[in-house]
Amino acid sequence: MKKVFLFLLLVPVLAQAEYGLKNFKPVMPGVLYRGGGNGEREPMSSASRQGLCAAGFSSAYYLYNTGWQGESMTTCAGGSLRYDYKSWDRSSGQEAILTDLYRIITEGRGPMYVHCWYGVHASGLIAAIALKQFCGYSDKAAVDYWDSHVPRSIRYPKVQEKVRAFRPDPRLEISAEQRARVCP
Repeated sequence: MKKVFLFLLLVPVLAQAEYGLKNFKPVMPGVLYRGGGNGEREPMSSASRQGLCAAGFSSAYYLYNTGWQGESMTTCAGGSLRYDYKSWDRSSGQEAILTDLYRIITEGRGPMYVHCWYGVHASGLIAAIALKQFCGYSDKAAVDYWDSHVPRSIRYPKVQEKVRAFRPDPRLEISAEQRARVCP
């Protein structure tokens, strides 16, 4: 466990250099990370999925359907990584991602990586609503989080409103102990 945790601390550096992922950022360290893919507007490469699997990640979500070929499972010496598409701006996609994140927190599985094209808007929205769901962020704190990772010139009010409009699902509530362990 200690070895995996130390490796996860190095993941942001490795993710960009070795796995080809852009703007890799921890959201809930050891639980949720976000960023961009390895191409302009395409899903992650096999090498990127292998790298995340080797780092102990259990799931990853591509937040656009552009270029999507279908769900896949990547296996490695350390386990497996399920890679799937879920729409970032539809409640059904958000619910599926948050449900999987809830299982990661409560079952102690490896972390999740959510990515869009550049690691800014869509992955930022998922990160902001996860912080509202699991860490008790207010509407303002969640929008401030989103804004802090988006250049001022492309801070879209439509996305900020989606962050404000999200309401946590009481079925996915975690304990105070879990919150202390996973929240920044």
